[in-house]
Amino acid sequence: MNYSMLENILLKHPDVVEVCTIAVPKPCKEKEAKIFVVLKNNSKVTPEELMAYLKSQINGQSEKIEIAIIDELPKSPSGIVLRRELVSRC
Repeated sequence: MNYSMLENILLKHPDVVEVCTIAVPKPCKEKEAKIFVVLKNNSKVTPEELMAYLKSQINGQSEKIEIAIIDELPKSPSGIVLRRELVSRC
């Protein structure tokens, strides 16, 4: 599964500001990937609506993906997304 492709698709959604996809740690392998999404202010879109949008773009091949909406991506002072912090949320 190409995570950057999933991110690029979701970034085209009009309510999405930022996206980061991580591989789910192996002990809880129900899902292969978790996508963290930051929405525009006042957006009411749900994870289910974002999943439907994603499935419509990749021919429904997203059964092992989970989408979570968060307020902001954790970043270092230089602006790099701290993926380890996202992994700890799984």
